Amino acid sequence: MRQEIIRQFLREGVLLTPESLEKITEQNLESLLVQAREGKALIFSPKEEETSPEEIVVDVRKPQRKQKLTPQDFAKYYNTRFEGLREILAKKLGSAISASNAKKSGGPVATIGMVAELTPRGFTIEDTTGWAEVISKAEDIVPDDVIGVRGAVKEERIFAEEIAWPDVSMSHNHSNPPMKILLTETGEQTPETLVITPEAVSLSGKKHSLPNPGWITLSKDSQAATILVYSPGKPVTAKEAFTWLRKRHLFPSKEQIRGTDDPFLIEPIPNLLWIVQAEKFKESYKGVMIIASDGKEPIEVDLGTGEVKFEE
Repeated sequence: MRQEIIRQFLREGVLLTPESLEKITEQNLESLLVQAREGKALIFSPKEEETSPEEIVVDVRKPQRKQKLTPQDFAKYYNTRFEGLREILAKKLGSAISASNAKKSGGPVATIGMVAELTPRGFTIEDTTGWAEVISKAEDIVPDDVIGVRGAVKEERIFAEEIAWPDVSMSHNHSNPPMKILLTETGEQTPETLVITPEAVSLSGKKHSLPNPGWITLSKDSQAATILVYSPGKPVTAKEAFTWLRKRHLFPSKEQIRGTDDPFLIEPIPNLLWIVQAEKFKESYKGVMIIASDGKEPIEVDLGTGEVKFEE
């Protein structure tokens, strides 16, 4: 094959360098012969193909929405929420058994459940199999938290030695795609910057509408970033935002729940959490960038470097 390629180029009165020969295949032979004829050079070197940078691809999660929810819908929503958090905790705890089996165990146990109520000595947790009483001095637990518990069992009570939260792992790795985004109340896209408003993502003249919360995946150069845009029912502090990430949930009001799936579950871990509200702050929690603003003052975020610029 190599000798035949050399002969075909010699017929055109063109010599090939060893480097050029390595770049010629059956698939591109004809087009490179055309290049050789048009170039009229004694020694031929194929032109390097110009490659345009990979474009940003936008994907917006579209959760199921209902105008009116039944009691059964709410029950299914809370079960979906529990299962989502249970799955995260199961990866942290390894082997965990049901609450009903845990309290009957004679040795050390690990279980996962939703906090049903607080008690004078701790709290009770429940799952789909039943409930168990947990003896614990932990003070930051409230009803409806989904947690993991490790401990010893005595008289069907679990004496907690460890409380596990779904929390953002310190070992998680975010990719940092080379792209800039503009967080603003309203705005037009520029060639260098992708625009995100509380209601939409704008790219190449196209708008992708955003629900609340809005989950956006941006992909470029084989890397991806996740942006979470959320307008809470009431203003929150940075400490409350940290709690969301530690508990891996946005804890919406009942009025914000509009379907049986759970877009308020913080999974996957976002690169950026934009909280849309009047009170402003900028924080970081275990690698997650948190920005709170109303969008009236545009904010440019470089996802590649993590640089944040407040525009006037």
